[in-house]
Amino acid sequence: MAGKIRYTEEEVLKQMQDHYKRHEKMTRKFFGEDKTVCSITTVIKKFGSWEKALEELGLEKERRVIYSDEEILSQIKRHYQKNPNMNSSTFKADKSVCSFYTVTLRFGSWEKALKQAGIPVKKLTKEEISRQLKEFYKKNNKISMQDFNKDKNYCCAETVAKVFGSWEKALIELGLKKSRGYIEYDKEKLLEVLKEKVKLGKLKYRTDIEKLEGVPSWTYVKKLWSWDELVQTLKLKRVVYAYTDGEIIGAYRRLKKKKYKNKRISSDMMQKETGIRIETIGKHFGSWNKFLKLMNEAEIYNISKVMYTKEELVEMYIKYSRESGKSEYGASEKDLRDTDFPYSSEILLVRFGNMNNLRRLAGFKTKKSGRTIYTKAELGDILYKKYKEKGRRLTQSELRKERDMPVLNTYLRYFQTTKMSEVWEEVLGNKEKKEK
Repeated sequence: MAGKIRYTEEEVLKQMQDHYKRHEKMTRKFFGEDKTVCSITTVIKKFGSWEKALEELGLEKERRVIYSDEEILSQIKRHYQKNPNMNSSTFKADKSVCSFYTVTLRFGSWEKALKQAGIPVKKLTKEEISRQLKEFYKKNNKISMQDFNKDKNYCCAETVAKVFGSWEKALIELGLKKSRGYIEYDKEKLLEVLKEKVKLGKLKYRTDIEKLEGVPSWTYVKKLWSWDELVQTLKLKRVVYAYTDGEIIGAYRRLKKKKYKNKRISSDMMQKETGIRIETIGKHFGSWNKFLKLMNEAEIYNISKVMYTKEELVEMYIKYSRESGKSEYGASEKDLRDTDFPYSSEILLVRFGNMNNLRRLAGFKTKKSGRTIYTKAELGDILYKKYKEKGRRLTQSELRKERDMPVLNTYLRYFQTTKMSEVWEEVLGNKEKKEK
């Protein structure tokens, strides 16, 4: 993201030291609420975990307090007695209670927690939310989701998104942000517009769609057609995927420079933007991580480097989802891949099996998946059948080429590992036990 501050390890430690000197204590909750220092996410990305950062400073590890449901509800009631006009913002600002995210994690949502505590849920009207947004904009001469969430005098961006449909829609409706200025075309009319853009030479590649005046974003367009369908319908030239090492490196550097200067580029983003598949990069450089290392970029987080418990990862996911306005279903795999969330979506899938499992634990609604749902036993049977057929274990590369089998990541998710060798050991070990 352009304009984002990049901190060195020394700068992060200095900020943590200054915070500790000012407040004579160091907790994740208190540090996260200090707007004069970097974010918790930055600390984790630099040192691997909050605990490791504390070790660098020579401070004792934070003792995590585990509250019962009754204790959390009691804290909510106590806060309500002191603040009859309480909301999520006033609760977050109260240093004498547990974190807001502990509440949402335990009860599913803030509203559900209030109901359990017997406190009436006050729903803000659209008019009142509009007034708050306009007032904030007038006071600051600008408005962003992050800055709005920091101001405890107003509701949160999550509430705005619920009422207006999304944060973006709210700003456009209130005249605080310009829309893309496109007309709500029906499918047939939009196709005619796209054909005209092709004739004018303004539409050749998928990324061109984001630059076209009078045309919706790719997020909208892809709901109607896949890029392959548009290529065929609009008679666009297909990119020939025959690359040299230099061409792949050049494509990555151009993408980094033009669009993702201060963001990590995932293999999915690389493929969508340039057409260069992860398989192609693997053939040239061995793996995506090896390619990133060559580009002097940080490797994708390995599961062994994740120091947080499942509960802590859930809390991080809840926080990120709500701050991003994804309050109904939580952040998607794509949301996590395309942003600076500290751990990749692949890590979360390995830890939780699938996104819906994570959503359930976080208190969000689940989504219907177009994927075939397997049991662990069924996947074991599929692998064992292929093992008997080939007379040996298949490598990861070989499994990727087997079109009649689930994709490789499916096995890794269900068996909760990053190594296919461990999957094979478990499958073959179970079969040997049964045969005995």
